[in-house]
Parts: sequence; C-alpha cells; structure tokens
Amino acid sequence: MSPAILRLLPLWLALGLLLPARAAETLIAANAAWRYLDTGMKLGTAWRTADFNDSLWSSGPAQLGFGDGDEGTVINGGPSNARHRTIYFRSRFVIAEVGALTNFAARLLRDDGAVVYENGVEAFR
Repeated sequence: MSPAILRLLPLWLALGLLLPARAAETLIAANAAWRYLDTGMKLGTAWRTADFNDSLWSSGPAQLGFGDGDEGTVINGGPSNARHRTIYFRSRFVIAEVGALTNFAARLLRDDGAVVYENGVEAFR
C-alpha cells in the first residue's frame, strides 16, 4: 500500500468507510459431536427443521462413517449387500451477531454425496 493510503486508513475507519476484517470463526469443530440416525428409516422432511426433536438419535464425535478406519464414530451403513440409501446427521450452531456476518464458507468431508440444510432450507449439495 502507498504511504498516502496508509495515512488515510485510520480516517476511513473512523468515518466508517472501511470496515475492519474480522477473524474467521469455526462454528462446528472438526471433532464436534453430531446426532445421527443410521437405521435406514426414511424421515421425509420434518427432520430438517430447527425444532425437530432428535434426542432419541445416537450421537458421537466426527468424523462419522464406516469402512475407512479413521472414524471418530462408526455408524451402521446397513448390510454389505443392501447399504442404507440415507443416513441423517444433525448439528446445531449459533451465530451471535447475524448482522455482522458478511460471508460464510462450509467445508464438508463426505463420501458418495450429501445435502446440507440450514434451518430447513437447502444450503448446498
């Protein structure tokens, strides 16, 4: 940056013309506990809502999966000749200052496929 811009930077900040960058926050840690349903049951869409009661689901730390040997929690993928088509996973997080949120990035380790919902709305697949 040029010396002139560096001199103006405090003024821009004071006038609110330039917002300081905030550090990235991790909302769900890599080894966080997740709730999951690995019975092969089809749930429809009710499970996607924020107020869905998942208290009877199993829970365990990530990485969740089976067959690779690096899982924190081994789940039931179904019999080897008839694997479950869908296994449900849920985690909660809170964003304290939603108004201060300018962007959001998600990283997902998955095998085969995944669809991610946020408060019942598909976020990405």
